[in-house]
This record gives sequence, C-alpha cells and structure tokens, in this order.
Amino acid sequence: MIAINIRGDKELAINENQSLSEKELAAQVEVQYTPTVLFLNQKNEAVVRTNGYRKPKKLKKILDYVYSKAYAELTLAQYIETTKKTSNYQPQSHEMFQKIKDFSTLKTPLAIIFEDKSCDACAYFYNITLKDSAVVNGFNAFSVVRFDASSTQTIIDNKGNQTTPKDWVQQLKLNYRPGIVLFNEGDGITRIDGFLYNFHFQEVLRYVSGDFYQEFATYNAYLAYRQRELLKQGIDIDIHK
Repeated sequence: MIAINIRGDKELAINENQSLSEKELAAQVEVQYTPTVLFLNQKNEAVVRTNGYRKPKKLKKILDYVYSKAYAELTLAQYIETTKKTSNYQPQSHEMFQKIKDFSTLKTPLAIIFEDKSCDACAYFYNITLKDSAVVNGFNAFSVVRFDASSTQTIIDNKGNQTTPKDWVQQLKLNYRPGIVLFNEGDGITRIDGFLYNFHFQEVLRYVSGDFYQEFATYNAYLAYRQRELLKQGIDIDIHK
C-alpha cells in the first residue's frame, strides 16, 4: 500500500521509464475526492477505485472483490448487486425531487440520485446532509430527480437513449448508494459516489452549477482554489461538519 499527497511534489517511479510527482499522478488518475483508493493488478492497471469514505462493511466487500479477482468477470457494481443483502430502508420523499423521465433535452444543471433498498447511507443523507441549508441551497441550482436503482420504468437518458434506472446505473458503474450524478448542458460532469461531509458536498454542487469545471479540470483543483478564497475572506472551514 502506498499513500500519496495529491498536492505533493515527491517523485514517484511509475515504471522503469517514467516518473511523476505526486500531484501529477493524482491529476493523471483524475482524483476528485480524498480519500481516493486505487487498487492495481500485477500489471499496475487500476481494477477498481473508491472515491470518498466507505463504512468498514462496504470496504471489506471491495477488498473481497479485489482479492477474489472477481473484476475479471464483473464490474464492482455488478459484484455488489449479486452479493448485497436487502435492508429495511424505505425511500423518503423530499420537496426538491422532480418527476422527469426524459433527460435528452434538459440543458440546465441536473442531479440524479440513485437509491435502493440496501442504502444504509441514505439515513445520513436525509437526516444530516439535507438538513444543512448550504447543501440545500446548492441543490436549488439543479433539477433534482431521485430513482430507485432497481426500477425498470422506461426513461430517456441524457443522450436520448431509451433505458431504465436499473440499466442506467449499471452503465454508469455507480456502486455507492445514494449515488449522485451531476450533469450540465446535457453532459455528465462529475459524480458523488462515496461519503462526503457537508462542506465538500456543497462545494461539488457549486463546482458544477457555477461552471467551475470549465476553468478547473478536476474538482480537487477547484477545491484548493475555493479553500484559499474562503480563508482570505476570513471564513472558517470545517471539512468534517
């Protein structure tokens, strides 16, 4: 196991012929959130990545996926689907949810939330994340749609293809619940596929709705700029709130 500082300058040997600084490697593998964990095979090829935090049981399932080399036949999303145990979670309603089934002509910022009956992180999402006014204000810039990730209802995706939430979430290889994909101008910009505290949550929403992704190639680059901006304004940043 190797840990790197995504803003560091330490040189890393990638192979016999190539070396990169820590921040160059982070940019090359498109690190959006920390912690990001990349699991590599014997050829130094990434077979799975996790963005953000995972609960111990969820992380163990990912470790089992890598250890058993299930990645040779299944995506992580497919592996989790075949091994998950259904909980008693019941989807909750929220006033910001809209009923949209055709996303092919929607050009304004769009957030699609995928949940399912095994969504053990959904309680935190509704009871903590969506109780934060800054997060809710961030969502106000989006059309927000929530789907059951196991639903087979007919919808039209952002590319104009007829599909279902079940097929779409598999196509997106979204293995975290609640998994959120953020779109703008009809294009998928980034996703929230791991646990985020409120500060990072509200900032990734701003990164998309404010078009900052056009200026900063990654959310992490934007976040470094944003933190400096807030500190200059004398605003205290609590990233674990």
